[in-house]
Amino acid sequence: MTKILVMDDEIFIREMMGDMLSFYGYEVTLVDDGARVLELLAINHYDLCILDVSVPKGLGAVETLFLMKQNKTFVKSILSTGYSDIDLVKNYKQHGFCGLLTKPFDIETIKLYIDSCLEAKNLSSL
Repeated sequence: MTKILVMDDEIFIREMMGDMLSFYGYEVTLVDDGARVLELLAINHYDLCILDVSVPKGLGAVETLFLMKQNKTFVKSILSTGYSDIDLVKNYKQHGFCGLLTKPFDIETIKLYIDSCLEAKNLSSL
């Protein structure tokens, strides 16, 4: 079973994504900041992470992805954001993300990105 780790500081978004992904048969773990992502990656295997770009009281997506690489716990990751015009969003692949989900999103789009990222053999930033 594919294991997905979802990080979002908004509980509604987290739980909605968890429900949608579970419906498709993924094993889902939900967390609210990047520090928890790093803790879990140190002790568990995940196939994919979905990381929110901005977490006001913790590590956001970019910092988390950087530390994942530094700690050698890198997992393919999709950037999730409500912003569409910031540099990070425009250049998400250069930052090491395999996909970009802009909020609001629907389950079909999420499933498409997950499948695409899991099937990808190489990420441009590695």
